[in-house]
Amino acid sequence: GIGKRTVSGIAFSRLQLLLGILQKRLRLYFGKQDVYINVVGDIKLEKGKGSVFNLAVGVASVSSFVCIPIRSDTAFVGEVGLLGELCAVPYLEKRIQEAQRMGFSRVISSRSIENNNKRR
Repeated sequence: GIGKRTVSGIAFSRLQLLLGILQKRLRLYFGKQDVYINVVGDIKLEKGKGSVFNLAVGVASVSSFVCIPIRSDTAFVGEVGLLGELCAVPYLEKRIQEAQRMGFSRVISSRSIENNNKRR
C-alpha cells in the first residue's frame, strides 16, 4: 500500500518534493511509510518562505525513518536543493541568533557544514 501523508503548517507539495529528494539521494523509500508533519507555534511554512526549513523537515523525516532521535538542543536551518545539496538561506545570522534565543545550543546550517568541510 501507499503510506499516508498528513501535513500542518507546510505545503503538501513541498513535503512530497522533499521526500522524493530523500529517496533519490539517500535511498530511503518513504512510499509505504506514513509521514506526519506538524509545524508548531506561530511558524507558517506554506507561503513561499518554508523552503528555509526544508532541512529541519528533512532531518526530522530521516530521524523518524531510521529510528535515531535528534538531540533536543539542536536546530536545523537550511534549504535542501533538488540535488540534495544544502543551500544557504537569507538572514542566516538572524535565524541562528533566534534559535539560540529559543534555547538551542547547536544550530546546523549550510555555514556549519561548509566550515566542517574546510577543516578536513
